[in-house]
Amino acid sequence: MLSLWVLGSAQSTPRGLLLELVQQQQGNHSAIGWVDAGAIDFIAFGDKPMMHSYKLPGPALWAASLHGASGEVFGELKSDGKRTFAAVGDGKVLWENPDLINRGAPEVSPSGKVLALEGRDKKTGADGLLIVEDRGQRVTQVSRDGKNPSWSSNDTKFVYEDKGEILIYDLPSQHKQRMGVGTLPSWSPDGKWITYRTQKDQFVLADTTGTVQRVLLGSKRVLTMLHWSPNSEYLMYVEKSRASGSLNCPNAKDVVAYRLRDGQSAPVFQVCEGYPFWVLRWVQLPSNVPLA
Repeated sequence: MLSLWVLGSAQSTPRGLLLELVQQQQGNHSAIGWVDAGAIDFIAFGDKPMMHSYKLPGPALWAASLHGASGEVFGELKSDGKRTFAAVGDGKVLWENPDLINRGAPEVSPSGKVLALEGRDKKTGADGLLIVEDRGQRVTQVSRDGKNPSWSSNDTKFVYEDKGEILIYDLPSQHKQRMGVGTLPSWSPDGKWITYRTQKDQFVLADTTGTVQRVLLGSKRVLTMLHWSPNSEYLMYVEKSRASGSLNCPNAKDVVAYRLRDGQSAPVFQVCEGYPFWVLRWVQLPSNVPLA
């Protein structure tokens, strides 16, 4: 079931950029949004972008992430006063691990078979940045202080931050490669680029060896990491609104789309005080989710 609601408003966006976003959304069935409490909330682009909510089948999961290709959702299941980490697909619980505690939405690998998350495994005592494999049965600690993992184009590597350093973790060898100093790393789905915030308050674009190719934007107004579109052509982030606030939308934040090829950017939606803007990202939607 699809319901429609607005929190904030559509923003004035350059016509060419908006048309491309509409075409991209229709072409690869993706959207800026998030998953929680058994629903996907996402921005449907058009002449007037709107926020939609689609109810997912099966038990509701909290602090969840969606694997768009399979439609499986991973997060916290609450039942009979108990909490357990679970995977839900086709309207039913596929597996669960009552010993696994997640402290935020997990990062799902491209295949949907491996998770990287910040949390704790009560069974082994592992705490921090964890890898979850084998349908929740195998949990490996990567780092006590690691956070903000982002997968490469396959299941073998991801980038993360650890005490101000940007590191790449290789799953088969368990080797860690240092690639720079900064925070909030994000790996492009095509595997070519990694963005992160430097100590100079700039977001940069680097290749996988750590060589910075260019500065993308200043980060003083930016409140989130940069999230990649599925085709690696766009980035999205949330920043403090440049427009004056209103009584109807206090403490407004702008959801911004950034086109990589020419650096053009524009706000595409506005959210108001109380909205969990930090959970927004580019989501690959299951094929059965209508865009309008």
